[in-house]
Amino acid sequence: MSWFKDIKKILEQEPEHWLAYLHGQQLDNLPHLLKEKPRYRGFILQVAKYGATLLRGMQVKPRPELKCSAKFFVFSGTANQMDSLDQTIDSLKQRGETVIAIANKGLLKNNDRAQNYIPFALNAVDSLRSIILLFARGVGLYKTLKAKNPVSIDWHFSTFCSVYNYLVYFHRVLGQVKPEFVITSNDHNVPNRCMLAVAHHLGIKTVYLQHASVSPIFPALRVNYAFLDGQCALDIYRQCEPNQPNTDRHAPLPKVILSGQKKHIKRSEKSQSTIVGVALNVLDDAEAGIAFINALQDEEQGVRLRWHPG
Repeated sequence: MSWFKDIKKILEQEPEHWLAYLHGQQLDNLPHLLKEKPRYRGFILQVAKYGATLLRGMQVKPRPELKCSAKFFVFSGTANQMDSLDQTIDSLKQRGETVIAIANKGLLKNNDRAQNYIPFALNAVDSLRSIILLFARGVGLYKTLKAKNPVSIDWHFSTFCSVYNYLVYFHRVLGQVKPEFVITSNDHNVPNRCMLAVAHHLGIKTVYLQHASVSPIFPALRVNYAFLDGQCALDIYRQCEPNQPNTDRHAPLPKVILSGQKKHIKRSEKSQSTIVGVALNVLDDAEAGIAFINALQDEEQGVRLRWHPG
């Protein structure tokens, strides 16, 4: 049961409501998580959703690639994250480095980048271990979330339970691959935070490549190496220092490199000086966005609108 002792130590330093950071620490600052009612509401349905996720995400046949060692281990949880990591993966491979990259299964369907990635999938042992963790810690987790905000239980309990899935997966896989570095382009989503927590516990160096603008509600930056877009991002992350658990946490202070945007930006050869790009996500005020676009059109400016992929 060494896996259980390891994960118990990780959770003592960074509990479930910190690994599920946005839902556990920033719920009041994310209106869409409080206004948009999920399909499955209530404690029982949330637990059932967790169980369905376990079954749906299982893969019986083992992946032989994960039995091999690699110097670099990469995880992408979203399309934006993949966009920010593609060039890094290609560059490392061109230099002859060994790289294993994992991505959520849904991202790899009909995707020409799928050959670079292994789909994330739990095995039967992972699922059993996740259930053991739920039984061992579920009551305490329930009490903690109820004291913070009952909505966390009725609407988002399965998200907190998913912490167990990712912890057991990354504990197993990182133990097999034994990389020198793990690389992520997100530091606030559940799978990415679980991977970083496991890597820190196992003594693996962690690398963060910023993939998008940051905000003062982000968690404190705790990786070995942080490649940020620029000084503005660093200044904002300095404001985020209080956003971390009050525990004796074994997480490194980052060495920061201001390296610029990581995504490959395609530029059109045609002049489009009359086009203004507008990017919106769920954190933006929709009415303000509409008013801004209408104002641009009143000035006879064309608009190209880009929604966040999520």
